Amino acid sequence: GVDASISVINTRWRIEKRDLATGALVAGFGTGGIITSNPGAGTDYAYAITADASGIYTAGYGNSSGNYEWRIEKRDLATGALIPGFGTGGVVTSNPSPGSDDVNAIIADASGIYVAGTEAVNGGQWRIEKRDLATGALIAGFGTGGVATSNPSPGGDGLNAIAADASGIYVAGVSSITIFNSQWHIEKHDLITGALLWAQNSNPSAYDDIAHAIAVDAGGVYAGGWDDSTGTIGVYRGRVEKRDLTSGALMSGFGSGGVVITSPGASTARVFGITAQPSGVYVGGSEVSSGKSEGFIEKRNSITGALTCSVAINPSSGGDDVEAITADASGIYVAGLDEVPVNQEWFIEKYNFCGSALTLTASFTGPACSGQCTGTATANPSGGTSPYTYAWAGGQTAQTATGLCAGTYSVTVTDALGVTGMTAISVIQPAALSTSATATSASCGNNNGISTVAASGGSGSYTYGWSTSPVQTTATATGLAGGTYAITVTDANGCTKTTTVSITQTGVPAVTTSSTPQTCTQGGTAAANASGGTSPYTYQWCNGQTASTATGLSAGNCTVMVTDASGCSTANTVTITSSGSIPTATVTSTSATCGNNNGTATVAASGGSGSYTYGWSTSPVQTAATATGLAGGNYTVTVTDAAGCSAIQTVSVTSGSGLNAAITSTQTGCTVNNGTATASVSGGTSPYTYVWNPSGQTASTATGLGSGNYSVTITDASGCAQTQTAVITSVPGPVAVASAASTNITIGNNTSLTATGGGTYSWSPAAGLSCATCANPVAAPSQTTAYCVIVTDGNGCTDSACITIHVEIPCGDIFIPNVFSPNHDGANEMECVLGGCIKDMKFIIYNRLGERVFEYNGAPLPPGVAGVALSLPKWGGPCWDGTYKGKEMNTAVFVYFLEATLTNGEKISRKGNISLIR
Repeated sequence: GVDASISVINTRWRIEKRDLATGALVAGFGTGGIITSNPGAGTDYAYAITADASGIYTAGYGNSSGNYEWRIEKRDLATGALIPGFGTGGVVTSNPSPGSDDVNAIIADASGIYVAGTEAVNGGQWRIEKRDLATGALIAGFGTGGVATSNPSPGGDGLNAIAADASGIYVAGVSSITIFNSQWHIEKHDLITGALLWAQNSNPSAYDDIAHAIAVDAGGVYAGGWDDSTGTIGVYRGRVEKRDLTSGALMSGFGSGGVVITSPGASTARVFGITAQPSGVYVGGSEVSSGKSEGFIEKRNSITGALTCSVAINPSSGGDDVEAITADASGIYVAGLDEVPVNQEWFIEKYNFCGSALTLTASFTGPACSGQCTGTATANPSGGTSPYTYAWAGGQTAQTATGLCAGTYSVTVTDALGVTGMTAISVIQPAALSTSATATSASCGNNNGISTVAASGGSGSYTYGWSTSPVQTTATATGLAGGTYAITVTDANGCTKTTTVSITQTGVPAVTTSSTPQTCTQGGTAAANASGGTSPYTYQWCNGQTASTATGLSAGNCTVMVTDASGCSTANTVTITSSGSIPTATVTSTSATCGNNNGTATVAASGGSGSYTYGWSTSPVQTAATATGLAGGNYTVTVTDAAGCSAIQTVSVTSGSGLNAAITSTQTGCTVNNGTATASVSGGTSPYTYVWNPSGQTASTATGLGSGNYSVTITDASGCAQTQTAVITSVPGPVAVASAASTNITIGNNTSLTATGGGTYSWSPAAGLSCATCANPVAAPSQTTAYCVIVTDGNGCTDSACITIHVEIPCGDIFIPNVFSPNHDGANEMECVLGGCIKDMKFIIYNRLGERVFEYNGAPLPPGVAGVALSLPKWGGPCWDGTYKGKEMNTAVFVYFLEATLTNGEKISRKGNISLIR
């Protein structure tokens, strides 16, 4: 905006940045949240502002010597500083004419900045410039050299506002018909070329009509201003128009013929600002109501123009105008002028969105069964202003539409203010229930047919009902005779599907027989003739033959079993007669037991002539009346009399199965006898008995076993026995392994030990170890040491291993300092023998009178022992502290004698002077 802090005739630009939530000035912007500039020495005005992610764009004019020129500044969003790359030092100027050129509006999109206003050409014509976002240079492809102009009338024209969407640029202002008659003028231009797409005029009165603001959304373009329909100077009506985006024509559904009049009840009103939001169209301006001049905000429905709510703004008792309005997601912002006595001041206010947008969802319930029209759809409005009315495609007007088939249905909801919303909902039905059935025929004349039904589609689980007596209710019906059956499948919604299935029936075969008699030289024959049932047929004769005709039969009865392809069987018996004196034979048998070949078969012969001979079908052929050593099976015996006539009979020897035994075992522990062995038996005749050796246990499982070999003898109820053996092994114990990162170290250093092979660890000796019970302790021995570890596993089994760490003790040189100062300052307080590898020593110190003031005989003591300097880096001492007979000696020179034996046996002898200084 503008302030007159310099003088009334020398105004300057002013930009403020304020916090969105509190409205407080943002201190880091300019000076205390404010930036001012004074482009010319006259009246300078900043009329419009916009911003993008790269900066703030401000447009207005500077007045220098009565020549108004366009001025555009680009500033940093955070600091407000001019951005140097834009124009010259952040400023672009334009002087379309040498007269009064006004900049009234600015917007920006991704392609550039659009600046709009009026230039003093042809009595005042409209001018739109498009400039580069970064440099501010005119974009040549737009209009002529970056400038598009229009001259709505030959009189004075004023362009007041600009807006844009993806389809074009919209500008609004005033064009003069006569000096006393001005009209609204609105144009749309191409975004890229600046070409005029359409232009519309509106002259509601024959007087002073002005379009002052413009906004656009997906539904149309909104222009705001006022008209002078009363013809009285200073008495206006606030006016908002809505026009089609493509043609510019007024949209009749908005207000009355595309026009709404604001501020009902006000004696005069003007609209200065307008913004289109998802919740509605907000207009701001000034009005005189009940004799009081005040600002106002109105919210109107973007479709109908209906007034949703309004707010009066009167910061002071003077005249107040809302000059600009904008919004973000958190609310509505207005800015304007507040008339206070002898002064005008800015006001900036933030308001919540009044009223709420109408939103609409829908839900449905589908038909229970496919093909039914029992579904429902419900519209669920929220926001807007209740009550609501409903209009469903198809004519229903309740909130819930009923009796719906599957399909898509749209509904229009209108609130009490005429705001409408539309949505569509798809009513979905379950998949159609379908069934199929398979059948297995009833065979052999029995009721053993089976049918199974498979269902799909529908909803949820299925139930079944078969037309059987009683009704079967599973997916598979059994025990069916031949015939046709109906099956009804019902889903979870009660939808049903019935299908039928046919069960075919197969009968048993019929058998007739014929025979020829047995003669002395050959056996009789029998033939079976099968019919019915299902061919082909198989045959089983009394003597084991499987052809339709059996031969070599002895006199007597012989039965044949005929089985058809369906497994149905019929038996028939034929009698074989004899011709002449033929011997007869009967046979008996004893079973083979325990799976052994110990069965017998005995034949008893009668008739015929003379004595008999026998021949059994064994290998080799047995020739006694009793065959022995037989396994289970069928055996044939031929009995021949003295005349050579034979009788043949077949006998079956049954066989009892032998024992099959197996043994499984578990290991015994390393410290306890807890192994087991278990015998598993099949075959033979239960129950079984068990005898384990050497434990003598009699259960199937022997327990508490140590490692070794065990056997078990198993005997069944028939006395059949079998012996099996098992080997019990011990659980393997741990294998301990001890290692070290280094087995040779020097004294004072350390090495890492590692033990593996078990669950817990115990090291010894513990001296010099960081941990005696962990797998990886750190060892720092003072001498060569063998470390042993005992490893114990989860079974309590143990193993041990050892590792020796060799400690090298460097000897170094033996050194006796020649001066020391026992003056209690903590430094050089003692006279000591320094050096390693001293096995024993004799150290004597004399004063100048020959008195022995200090003597030590024996092995050296380590640092830390009483009487030894704690700061000694190696073994040595004891040390002399400079006293004699309990008294401190004065500064003097002393003589020492040292005789020492090293650890390697070497003898050392030293003497010299020592200076004591205090």
